Amino acid sequence: MYTKTINSLFYLIRQGIGHRAAAPFVMGDWQELKELAVRQGVSAVVLDGVGRLPKGQGPEEGLLQEWRQEVRDGFEARYSDYCKVLAQMSKFLSSKGIRMMVLKGYACALDWPRPEHRPCGDIDLWAFGRAQEVEDAVIEGRGIDVTTDRHHYSSFRWWKFLVDNHYTLINTYHHKANLAFEQILEKLAEDDSHSVDLAGERIYLPSPDLHALFLLKHAFSHFVAGDLSLRQVLDWGFHVQAHSSEIDWPRLIEVLDRFGMHRMFNLFNIICVEDLGFAASLFPELRFSPVLKDRVLIEIISPSGASTWKHRLCYRESLWSAFWSRAWGRLLKSSSI
Repeated sequence: MYTKTINSLFYLIRQGIGHRAAAPFVMGDWQELKELAVRQGVSAVVLDGVGRLPKGQGPEEGLLQEWRQEVRDGFEARYSDYCKVLAQMSKFLSSKGIRMMVLKGYACALDWPRPEHRPCGDIDLWAFGRAQEVEDAVIEGRGIDVTTDRHHYSSFRWWKFLVDNHYTLINTYHHKANLAFEQILEKLAEDDSHSVDLAGERIYLPSPDLHALFLLKHAFSHFVAGDLSLRQVLDWGFHVQAHSSEIDWPRLIEVLDRFGMHRMFNLFNIICVEDLGFAASLFPELRFSPVLKDRVLIEIISPSGASTWKHRLCYRESLWSAFWSRAWGRLLKSSSI
């Protein structure tokens, strides 16, 4: 049911991340494929896959050189700058006695085969409940303007990167059940035993259990809104590949059951296995409807916007209840959603 371009996209992603391709490569329009890869946040790994094609099967030289330049400038150089900023921020905040945990972004990239080929956007910062102190420190110590028009984070710019400084890990006004989910996340976020050294500075990372729940919750909200990408599905696959033996799967599944996320969890898992080539043995279960799985995947590739069927896959509460939760949030802070 997939087009030639979509099949080629998955072939090259699998090749690019070192997974065995499921079928022979048949290419259609290279420009169309490149544009699709860009929209899905996987342009760099698809280019890695192109590099593994036999001679003569790749795009024409002009397009290939353009593509390589975009990856060097938009992925590799930006990732280098991203790491510099993280080290600078950690050094500054640690001088104020504040620990810095990075969610998504850098924490995800470390699990990719080539971290510099994962797109890096905003920096999501968790300061172990000390977000207000972060704001005070950057205003007083760096003269940086801070925007506070969101419920669950404030924002400021450090060099070329926007930093989201989280008061809470998720928006507790987005859905009625989010407050209970937040409490679970914050309990897990007390764990400060996971960190890496970056340019001599300590960067704290989410525990495997915290990041598993956070990545799924974040990705599912994007799916319902109509802007989930394959890059986010890859984030999940690589997290499981790197940390499957560390995740408390029974506890995670119990939480997903409680919040109505279990079916979508299984669909994510099977897309990772069937379409992206991750090993089935990494995942605790793979129960799914093939028809629904294809519908979800097509929705990721070509989103149609918010809809009831997507909401039912990701939330236990009704769409009507979610509407009122968000409406109340807007009344309290107009730019919060």
